[in-house]
Formats: sequence, C-alpha cells, structure tokens
Amino acid sequence: LNLTDNVKFLSKVSEDDLVFYYNCSSGLIFPSLYEGFGFPLLESMACGTLVAASNIDIFKELGGGAPFYFNPRNEKSLIEALNLLTIGDKNKIELGLQISKKYTWKSAISKTLDTYDK
Repeated sequence: LNLTDNVKFLSKVSEDDLVFYYNCSSGLIFPSLYEGFGFPLLESMACGTLVAASNIDIFKELGGGAPFYFNPRNEKSLIEALNLLTIGDKNKIELGLQISKKYTWKSAISKTLDTYDK
C-alpha cells in the first residue's frame, strides 16, 4: 500500500517510549473485535491522545464518551471515525483525561482485595 513512510510497525516498546508515542500521535486506532480490558485505550486517553475504538461493550464501558466509536466490521464506519480523529476534539481529549484518572493501580488492587474478602 506504499505506507512505509507513514506507518511504523513496532514490536516491543519500553514504557517510556510508549508514553512518548501516545503523546506524539494524532490518535490511537483500536479496531478490536474482542478485548478483556483495553489498557491501550486508557493509556492513550491518560496521555491526552484521541481514540477511535471499536464499539464493543468493554470499550464503551471504559471510555464513555471520549473515544470516537465505530463498527469494526464496517469500513464506512471506520472511515468516519478516522475522519473525526483527524479533525480533533479538545472536549473529547479533556473527557478522556478525566475518565482515565478513575482507573488507578491502587483502585484495582483495592477492588481485587475486596473481591477476595467477599
């Protein structure tokens, strides 16, 4: 597709580099059909990066109104989300930052321990 000058395929990336890439990117495109959780969605929102994500339940639960959602099985839906991503939306960036603050390791540990206690 002659995209080698515009697309980089990365395999192993350090945490520091990952934060750098999130911060320098135009957005995260997350066209997944299934996810157990969705760390990249939260990580990118925490970096102030816009997200275009599949409209699967876990992403809608995690991301709320911050991502641009699309049907991952529909090319037109994906193209519409990508167009919105390239335009940008400061309100969605701010919402993503707010939402991502609700998810901390301290909270995850606490909820896990509560579950074990029950």
